[in-house]
Amino acid sequence: MRYIRFIKKNPIFLSHFSPVRIRHKAPVLTRFETDIVILDQRRVVLLVELEKPALKLMKKDGGMAAPLQHAFDQVRQWPRTDQA
Repeated sequence: MRYIRFIKKNPIFLSHFSPVRIRHKAPVLTRFETDIVILDQRRVVLLVELEKPALKLMKKDGGMAAPLQHAFDQVRQWPRTDQA
């Protein structure tokens, strides 16, 4: 994915998180993979899932579009080991 390569080449975009360590395509538990993992200065682990810039975010009525809902659901599954 181009945007992941872009972030790798330009880690300054992650400076807001005060990273101590950054990993790309890191495993989450044993079933998932995140685009970026950041360990910040407070020793907090941040899991980042990137989506395409053209992803439709909202519907005309103001509700959440299906592609954005899918992204949220994907991240919500990460801490649950009982779901595939």
